Order: sequence, then C-alpha cells, then structure tokens
Amino acid sequence: MDPSIQISLITGIAALLGAMVGGLSMFATTVLTQRYVGRRELFARDLTIREALYGRFLKEASVLFIDSLDKTLDKPAALVELFALMAQIRMLSTARVLDAAENVGREILASYSRPAIDFHELVARKDRFDPLHDFTQACREEREMATGSIPASR
Repeated sequence: MDPSIQISLITGIAALLGAMVGGLSMFATTVLTQRYVGRRELFARDLTIREALYGRFLKEASVLFIDSLDKTLDKPAALVELFALMAQIRMLSTARVLDAAENVGREILASYSRPAIDFHELVARKDRFDPLHDFTQACREEREMATGSIPASR
C-alpha cells in the first residue's frame, strides 16, 4: 500500500475517532448534568415540602398547646389536624423528627388533662414550658444533615 494513502487513512481514522470521543464525552457530560440537576431539583422540592409541613405542624401545635392551658378537651375533633400533620411527618421525616412530633402530641394531650393554668403561673413554673423545643431542634438537625450545613450554635 502506498505510504501517502496509509497516512491519509490514519489521519482520517484519527479524526473520526476524535470526533466520536468528543461526541461521547459531550453526551456523557450532558446526561450526568441532567441527572444531577434532576436530583437537586427533587431534593429542593422535598426540602420545601418538609419545611412547609413542619411550619403547619408548629402552628397547629402552638394553638392547641395554648388552648390546653386553660381548657379541657371537650371536643377531641380539635386534634384532627394535628394528627393528620403527624401522619404526614411519619411519611416524610426522619425517626428523630417523628419521635419529637409524637412527644408534642402527647404533651398537648397531657396538658388538656391538667388543671387550668393562667399565664403568670406558666411563667413562674420552674420547668420548661416549650413543648416544641425538641421538635424544632430535631427539624433543624434533619435539615443540617440533609443540606450538609455546618451545625449552628445552640
């Protein structure tokens, strides 16, 4: 075979292989980028859903806890929203967040069964009167773990 044809053939094959490698690497980069972006969007959506759920739970639990300080539970149906939110938390959250949410529910039920307490008595109590503290702490830790954040000082 003529040496000039061999050189032309080698050059052509090299160009073709280079184009194939370049095309494949571009394709692989695009596929990986799309997968990464898709996962990131899914993670962001999940985080937004959890934050909204936890906010609704905190609002409902706060209302019920304050209500429980001076009332008994005459209508258990008042707890429906709280238990529905706890069921959603059970589906989406870590065990620590769920345990803390269930403790909030138990504390609210216990508070309804105690004698009425006025605001001054509540403030004067020596024990902690924030039944949401452990729940909010668990949510914060879950978020830090999920986002890889540096833990905030406590």
